[in-house]
Amino acid sequence: MLAVLRQRNFLLIWVSGLISMTGDWILYIALPIYVYTITGSPMATSGAVIAELAPALLLGSVAGVYADRWPRKTIMLASNLILAITLLPLLLVHSADFVWIVYLVGFVQSTVAQFANPAEAALLPTLVREEQLVTANSLSSLNMNVSRLVGPTLGGLIAAAAGIRGVTVIDSATFLVAAALVACMSLPRGVTQPHTGAAEPPQGIRQEWVEGMRLVRRSTALTILFSLFALMAVGEGVMATMFVIWVKQVIHGTALQLGWFMSAQAVGGILSGLVIGSIGSRVVPRRLAWIGGLCFGLLDIALFSSPLVVPGVWLGLVLIALVGLPAAAVGSSYTTLLQLSAPDAFRGRVFGARGTVSALASLIGSLLAGAAGSILGPVAMLNIFQGGGYLVASLILLLTLPRFTLESRVVLPPETARVERQGA
Repeated sequence: MLAVLRQRNFLLIWVSGLISMTGDWILYIALPIYVYTITGSPMATSGAVIAELAPALLLGSVAGVYADRWPRKTIMLASNLILAITLLPLLLVHSADFVWIVYLVGFVQSTVAQFANPAEAALLPTLVREEQLVTANSLSSLNMNVSRLVGPTLGGLIAAAAGIRGVTVIDSATFLVAAALVACMSLPRGVTQPHTGAAEPPQGIRQEWVEGMRLVRRSTALTILFSLFALMAVGEGVMATMFVIWVKQVIHGTALQLGWFMSAQAVGGILSGLVIGSIGSRVVPRRLAWIGGLCFGLLDIALFSSPLVVPGVWLGLVLIALVGLPAAAVGSSYTTLLQLSAPDAFRGRVFGARGTVSALASLIGSLLAGAAGSILGPVAMLNIFQGGGYLVASLILLLTLPRFTLESRVVLPPETARVERQGA
């Protein structure tokens, strides 16, 4: 793990991500509270969530084209600067009449993220050696857990002391710092500018998108991985909807107990990220993925069923912290498998499409929870779709993906193969 962190470019992008994600969590906690305070409407509050979800569904796969067309470092630098600037209109929001600004800012922020996320995921394999990818991806997921643990607390403190304007200014500052760190990266041209050999836009953009989708369809490994991402995302959508209900109806908890579970999950994720980061270079990503997924599913089922056997919250808190280890294993290994399954010139499109598929599947899971949750109840819904989903995904991965190697056996369409050779 230390060997990965000693690589200057990776360290810069890693710290940049940690800072910007912490800022995101600060705003994520403070903004919905503020919207509800000035509107008194749950519907108005949910509008902010919808505004952030829509770009992932509409633009995710198309935005990935630009991560293969433009220099990836430039995309990340520009994205952080744009994110810093486009937060500032929140300073104008002081009553319910201006809540539309919140929706607009959320939509723009999510739109910019659709360009930045594929660019970062596609750039990462060029910063470290292949055997270090699991460790690098684990450290990236560690950022998310650290920021999730620190950001909400900071968000509450800043909102209480300086209001939404203070939160906005500080979140904007985090993006500026992140941009400065990205600017300090020193990469060869071949790394920052993937060559696709595509025609000029607008026809070229469409053709590049079609080539990327064709690659996903014709590559058995990518098809399998995309199917598994969708299956797991449905479970996560159910989880996002039903977990609060589980805490309230099964645990008989309040917002305080929900906060305990979120904190325990974050702490478990941090410790687990360090563990996976330490052993990542010594494990096979596919093996880590299916073993981690099986453990993830079994621990989830134990977590959701535990109050039926042992009343109270303490066993659940221990189990949700333990879930962090297989969760870190699944997150880092699946990302690594996807990176190795896609040629460099197509990674942006592949990760962009993955984002769209995951967002759509999560939406389906949320709708499914809303439709069937009152009939089946939270324990059954969570066990079937969240825990069971990870178990099924792991078995599918174990039985199918070992038949194929990664990257070297990706079946490229003839025209796509020509483009890849031209870029070599």
